[in-house]
Amino acid sequence: MSAIGEPLILDPAAWSDTLRQRAERTRGDNTPLRWSAMLDRLAEGRLMPASIGRPWQRGIHFSMHMFRTTILAALLRRPLVYLSWGIGHHRGLRRRVACMIMRRARVVLVNDDRTADEVRSLAGVEPRKVPYLVDTEYYTYSPPHAREDFLFCPGENDRDGEVILALAERGNRVVWLNNVPEVAARFAGRSAQLELVSSLSFVELRDLYRQCRAVVTPMARDIHAAGQTTTLEALASGSAVVIGAGRTADLFAGDGLVTVVSSNDPAVWEQAIENAVASDRADPGLSAARAALVAERNGVAAVSATLRDVFGSVVRGRQS
Repeated sequence: MSAIGEPLILDPAAWSDTLRQRAERTRGDNTPLRWSAMLDRLAEGRLMPASIGRPWQRGIHFSMHMFRTTILAALLRRPLVYLSWGIGHHRGLRRRVACMIMRRARVVLVNDDRTADEVRSLAGVEPRKVPYLVDTEYYTYSPPHAREDFLFCPGENDRDGEVILALAERGNRVVWLNNVPEVAARFAGRSAQLELVSSLSFVELRDLYRQCRAVVTPMARDIHAAGQTTTLEALASGSAVVIGAGRTADLFAGDGLVTVVSSNDPAVWEQAIENAVASDRADPGLSAARAALVAERNGVAAVSATLRDVFGSVVRGRQS
């Protein structure tokens, strides 16, 4: 019997990630624990892929995406736990399908308050908020005095590349992790101070978090909590984080974990970065406290406990 009472049935993306993380563990790769590996622990290895051809397989479906297997599980009213990252940007049939899935799911999970409001208003469902995961035993704390003089933008998803470029043009060395070639091509060679990198190993990514002066995340749009994972990884590593206003910033601003910028003016960004870095250097205990709070709230133990309770409630509901 698994820790949650029944096997978990994963959507194609989660199943693929499970196989990838199992292979990493077999090889002994130096990588962090992510969602699928955490679910693997909770289910004590009793995971299986969702299948259109086997819709009645016993277990609890878990999905973060609107795959055909997710839609079928909802239509057949199979026990489904669905994690939503926002539906307000969906239109037409896609929105109707998303709302159908959430209305038929046993539990709808969200990570941020804006998505929770969308789920309530559009689907008429009361979601359960669950903290997002970061492996704080992997992304470990580095103090302000140990850092180098460069800014790091970890990712291209909904990032405002023009602000990133403008910061580089103002003389700031910026390293931008960008794994989308067509996006990277638009900015390549436009500033000697902008270094575009891609396909980093987890060790290389961790080193950048631990070495950078600050992590910057200017946002081009706000349709889901883009940058949530990278912000948690940065905070766990002790980085000062300066982020554009939006639902991701809202996750952290209330606890003073990030500096929020409501402008695309690079001068405003530059000043916010300088203020955040100066504050951390004046009192290194600030960054250490941020890292400790993230470990307490978003570490493996905390998120596992929440999900164990979620899946347990589904199992108990089936037994009653």
